Amino acid sequence: MRVAKAITLFITIFIACSGYASSVSRSTISGNALSMDGYMDYVMIPDDPAFDIYRSFTIELWYKPTTLSYGLFFEKYALAEEDKQFIFVGGAPWGYAYNWSPVEYVKSSVVLTTNTWYHIVFTYTNGTTGTIYIDGVQTGTVTGTASDIQDSTGPVFIGRDYIRSSSTTTLNGVLDEMRFYNIALDSSDIQQSYNDGVNGIKSTVSRNGLMAEWTFDEGTGVTAGDTSGYANDGTFGTADSSPTWVLIPEPISLILFCLTIAGSILRKMRS
Repeated sequence: MRVAKAITLFITIFIACSGYASSVSRSTISGNALSMDGYMDYVMIPDDPAFDIYRSFTIELWYKPTTLSYGLFFEKYALAEEDKQFIFVGGAPWGYAYNWSPVEYVKSSVVLTTNTWYHIVFTYTNGTTGTIYIDGVQTGTVTGTASDIQDSTGPVFIGRDYIRSSSTTTLNGVLDEMRFYNIALDSSDIQQSYNDGVNGIKSTVSRNGLMAEWTFDEGTGVTAGDTSGYANDGTFGTADSSPTWVLIPEPISLILFCLTIAGSILRKMRS
């Protein structure tokens, strides 16, 4: 009886710890991340030629949603429109490029779950094809007529929609390891970057075409530094529009969680 009971309890702890691990989906790159509270938070990056891409680009990030409401990952503003936009609608990532005719956007077929880390990528290739990947897997692709993306002199916004600047257009979740490339990464690079994150290391994908990289590791202050070498640093919004730094302690949390369960199992076996 005692052996059978021990086996049953072992299976219980294995399932519980596996469930917790899946909720983080990455062993996490130690350091900090950026928390958006769903109320006007944003980071603004001034206009720079690095973002004036006409035919191909990639936006990559890690995200853990707190809610599944509308929010904005990345936007480059152009006159009365966005020329490049990566948004979060109803729990699904959408990619958008202005003048991408006649479709203009691609939507992921996969809806995310709250409080779970995801690796999310939007690629735009040769002015025709938009593709979204979640955790290294393609979840949406659309091909339209070849066209150049409209250029702009507007800033880049992370977290909040520049045009519709209200609490209903702001991310509510945690962002980490965000990158902008002036090329479309291929599926093998995207899979590699995802695997790196799951294994707790920074992306080992070639930095060719990398024009901006915000690791959000500062942990203090109101600046998100660009580590790509192009100095596209971001500045936090002020007052209620300022994101907050958060430490990512999840590997430690997982260990403590499993130790807690193990302690509970030992107590039960002694009873």
